[in-house]
Amino acid sequence: GEVLDANHRLTAVNQTGIATLFLVVTGLPKETFVYFDQNRARNARDALKVRKVANAGAVASAAKLLHQIIVGHNSKPRNEVVDRMVQDYPALEDAVIEAEAMKEATHGSSSVLSVLYFLYGFVDPEACKKFFQLLQHGSEEFVENDRHPVARLKKKLTDLWKKENNNTSIWLNIEHNNYGGYYDSRFRQMCFIHTAFIAYLKDKKTVKWTEKKDAQLKLIEGITHIAKDAVIIRPSYNGFVYKEQQHDD
Repeated sequence: GEVLDANHRLTAVNQTGIATLFLVVTGLPKETFVYFDQNRARNARDALKVRKVANAGAVASAAKLLHQIIVGHNSKPRNEVVDRMVQDYPALEDAVIEAEAMKEATHGSSSVLSVLYFLYGFVDPEACKKFFQLLQHGSEEFVENDRHPVARLKKKLTDLWKKENNNTSIWLNIEHNNYGGYYDSRFRQMCFIHTAFIAYLKDKKTVKWTEKKDAQLKLIEGITHIAKDAVIIRPSYNGFVYKEQQHDD
């Protein structure tokens, strides 16, 4: 008795009183909603809203970026793929909550912060939490040492935000041989954050930035390696599964 599609048309019939011939299909599970109208304006955020996912827009953006990292930065996942990712990885929703809380203080992209918080949780959960806490709130150590990797990252992200006016449509001048095309500026943020995180893990006193094409591609490939090591895309409805679960099978 619940209408999954054609609500607007049904409302129009009710309001006008004009009888209209419909094709009525019954017995479909609610999950089929994500397949409807994909050649039209309905997007992944709309599909997640149907399942009452909080921060649906931000979660959809993070899932799409994660998909791009794994499959290729020119990839555009279908709505049902995004929906499966979110269902199979509730930690992604948790990462979005953390990112939304810190994006204003850090001047970082919500989707970038969400994805990296999610991925670094596989690398070292405690270090990940501490790293982003420092990035958001700072510490007394920053006052004494502005060369600290996280302190330098915070300044770098702020400078980048001012320079680009938080415009993620600006393209990086690097091209990936495997996929072609260009990376947008979210990947530049990823390069800086990943460089700082590696330095933080290695307990380095400071960090050096690079914007050379080869170096940036190497950093992006490092992030891709983490993502592919943590998750895998399957063609089945299960979508994304943990690799360790696959090994158990």
